[in-house]
Amino acid sequence: MRRPLTLLFAALSLGSLACRRDEANAVVDTAVRSADTGVAAADTGVAAIAGGDTALRDKHTTAAPAREPAPTPDGKALGAFIAASRHEIQHGQVATQKGSSQAVRDLGRSISRDHDDFVQRAQALGERLGIAAAAHAPDTSVAGHPSAMGSLRTKSGVAFDRAFLEHEVDYHRWLIDAVSQTMLPNAAKEELRTFLQQAIPAFEAHMKGAQDLLAKLGQS
Repeated sequence: MRRPLTLLFAALSLGSLACRRDEANAVVDTAVRSADTGVAAADTGVAAIAGGDTALRDKHTTAAPAREPAPTPDGKALGAFIAASRHEIQHGQVATQKGSSQAVRDLGRSISRDHDDFVQRAQALGERLGIAAAAHAPDTSVAGHPSAMGSLRTKSGVAFDRAFLEHEVDYHRWLIDAVSQTMLPNAAKEELRTFLQQAIPAFEAHMKGAQDLLAKLGQS
């Protein structure tokens, strides 16, 4: 009877050892899996941080476009003067090409040349004084420039001469008033005010030249 009992005890001992070994292996496996999970989580966290750094960097490097500063009174006056003079350059160029008389073509050439000089001087003055010429908000006279040009281009001969000269009288009258009543009151810098005032006699000469030629047309 002792041998069977001894064998039974030995078998139970071996089974117990096997169970303990399996439990130990399970604990080790669990620890390894936990470690792997921790490493994966750490990797994910690093990637997230890296992605956050990229987003943060992009946020700072992709800045919103700066707004244009509001135009100053000097900028408004200078911008209006340049816009009106550019229109007169175009008016004069049309007369140089389509005028039926030498006198009309010469007046157109003089108007175009003088106003081109005014534009260049105005731009140089703005750069020297640090004045940014504002985009001119169209008023009634300036807004009608495209239709006036279109009308002039459809005419020829004496009809063109009359339409051009009448337009120049009206436009220069408006321009003289605009300089005197709007641009000069807006101008704060003394040098800009002097420049605007000195332009008025030239505009008056253009208007008188157109008036004289209109009077001659009426006599013919």
